[in-house]
Formats: sequence, C-alpha cells, structure tokens
Amino acid sequence: MRGSLQSGPNDQALLHLFRVTLMRVALLTWFYPPGGSGLGRAAHMIAHGLRETGCSVSVITASKPLGFRENETDIEIIGCAPPEKGVGSFVRRRACGGHLVAPWQFQKVVRDLHQETPFDIIEATNWYAPAALLTSHETPIVIRNSTPAIDTWSSTIGVRNMIDLRFAHSLEAWTARRASALISNTVTHHRMIEQTYGIPSAKPHAVVELALDPTLLARSRDVGFDPVAAPKFLFIGRDERRKGFQEMVEAFIRIVSARKRADRPAASLTIVGVDEDAVGALLARHPESHHARRHIRCFPAVADETLHDLFEEASIVLAPSRYESYGLVYREAAAFGRPLVACAEDPAAVQFVERTKCGVLAKDCSARSIQKVVETLLADHALQRRLSANGREHARTLTRRRLGEETLKVYRSILAGRQRSLEPTAQPKTAR
Repeated sequence: MRGSLQSGPNDQALLHLFRVTLMRVALLTWFYPPGGSGLGRAAHMIAHGLRETGCSVSVITASKPLGFRENETDIEIIGCAPPEKGVGSFVRRRACGGHLVAPWQFQKVVRDLHQETPFDIIEATNWYAPAALLTSHETPIVIRNSTPAIDTWSSTIGVRNMIDLRFAHSLEAWTARRASALISNTVTHHRMIEQTYGIPSAKPHAVVELALDPTLLARSRDVGFDPVAAPKFLFIGRDERRKGFQEMVEAFIRIVSARKRADRPAASLTIVGVDEDAVGALLARHPESHHARRHIRCFPAVADETLHDLFEEASIVLAPSRYESYGLVYREAAAFGRPLVACAEDPAAVQFVERTKCGVLAKDCSARSIQKVVETLLADHALQRRLSANGREHARTLTRRRLGEETLKVYRSILAGRQRSLEPTAQPKTAR
C-alpha cells in the first residue's frame, strides 16, 4: 500500500502523514565510500544526514557489483554496477549509447526494490544522469546537482569524445527538466544549472549546502593555528584546467624562487590527487623549477585520516579553481582554520569568501595573480589568524543533521504538492 499513487483521496492523505514521519528514500550515486570521490563523499553525507532525521535510506551505487547488499549503520547499500561482460559491456564502449547502460541498470534495481517496499522519493546526482530512465517512474525524483559533465569539455578531446560528451550533457539536461525538483549546493550553482540545462523558472529548485564529515569536524576542532616562517601549502584536486592546477604550480615555483633570492625560509607544497609523473612533466617545462622540485611531494590518493593529517600540517590551502559547484576543499580548509587562497573566476569562491571571510581571492587564475595574493597573505600574520578564526566559526554550521533536515524539507514540499494535485477539485454550487 505505502508508496502507491493510485489509491483514493483519503488513503492518500493518510499516506502523506505517514511519509512525514518515516520516509523511504532511494539515493542513486555512481560512487560511495570507501573511496575519495567527491560525489561519493557527498552521497555519504546526504545518506547519513537523512538517516539522522529518521528517513529509511537505500543507497544504490555503481561502485558496488550487481547483487551486492549490506547494511551500514541502518543505511542499506545496494550495488548496481553494469556487468563487465555481455551485451551491456559491448554497448558501454560505444559512443552515446554507452551512456544508457548504467541508467538502465539503475532503473532495473530501483524498480525491483520498489516492488519489495515502495520508495517515497528517489534522489540522484545530475552527473551523467543515472536516473535518466526513471523519469516516468511513479515516485517523485529529485536531482541534486554537482558539476555538469560538459564542464570537462576542451578543444583537444577529439570529435568522437566531443559527440559523446554532448550526448551525456543532453541526457543530464533532459533528466533535470523532467524531475520533480532540483537541489543545488549554492546560489551561484543554482543559477549556472538553470542556464546550462535550460531549466524553466517554475521548476522547484532549492539551495541546500552540503555538510562536512563529523570525523573531520571532530578532528579539526582542537587543531591550533599559527603563521609559520616556512609556509606549507596544500593543494587537493586534479591536473585539469578547471582546478587551476598548472597555474598553482607555476605560482609556487615563482614563490620559491623569490624566497630564495630574499634569503627567506623555503616554502613547501603538498599535492593530493595528482601523481609525481604529471607534476614532473609540468616542472620540466619551467627552467627555474629545480629549486621548487625539492619542496614538492605528491599523493595520488590518500585515506581520510591521512588527509586530515595533511590539513593539520598545512599553513595555507591553495584552491584557485575556475569553477566549483560547491567547493568542498574551501569548507575543509575553513574547518581546520587554514587560510584559503581561491580565485575570483569561481563565483562559488567569491560567494563563500565574501560570506565567511576565511580566505583571499586571486583576481584571476594566473600564476602571477596567485603569487601576488599569496605573498600579500604571508606578509600579514594578523590577517592569517583572523581568516583562521572566521573559517572555524563557519564550519561549525556544516553538520549532517542540518543537511538532512533541509533536504527532508524539500522532499516534504514535493510530496505535499503531489498530495494537493491528487485531491479532487471542489465543484461550484449550481444556482437553483
């Protein structure tokens, strides 16, 4: 009975009341921990935030094999990875059509689970549209937006990959327009998604800020901060234009050279998410980089505990992204009280820094601008301490409970609207 949308008006009213107190949610995600993917971390925070509000949550993930099923602190984890052999595997390697294999698998698993115990809400990421084949499902669908796939486009990807990426983008936009509602992480992200996907203004579209992991918040709470003579920079991201990686490394080379000429203590840089070969290839293009090379260390991937150690070791976090849908690193730096260097090209960074006063902005994503703002920050210890304190104050609000409550509010609004649409329209009385 529960979850059916075909019962009578009275049954629907009782059903709605029951949903308010115990809501069954399917959360569709490509990745889920263990693993360092930002999408997986976000899904983990959302799932646990909803569980803390009393929801029953089933996480359906392509990072686990089909048939996988286990319980994680009252959250059901279900695998739906497409098989590695057979027709599906063959189609996955083909342009465009390959993007439908995983959504078909997500759809099949969701429908089977819905038959066991109906879902009240289905939530999915926008990225590569795992819910594309579920938009005709009887259950309301919410799309939570991260960075769209089209953001990885570049002029060097080739015609085949360009067509493939365009198809993925169209699939994302089509799914978002057909969803019951959207959730974006920030106001600037909300605007970008509506423009990128062509979302009509009447579509329900909420802004819900993500949370920080409770372990990180607990670990960072007692970590001190004091400006150091030999600054220790931390970068977390990928070797891609959007992250401003090359410009960040070039700025570091300039900073090291300038400090050597001035006979100041050497700076160091820790890079998480990029391997040594990629960094070495970049350094090889800069003749003056031999001084900087000795002061750079790379970690292609790290466990959470190690990441927390690296935040504690750092004195400044470098995150000069051109665009972030949310900016998790911005918030993690704030939690550890590490002054943030971001980039004014990213609207999310501008909004975050202006609101929290926990970082400084390079005017553009260039090595010269990054170097200039870093050196200004290094020269002002009082400013560093003030940014550190402001960041910690903001991070205290980024709890999973708050994320779950704000998300649940969106769900309830959708179900209330659905309930109103099912109620019979009152007929005007006829004059006698």
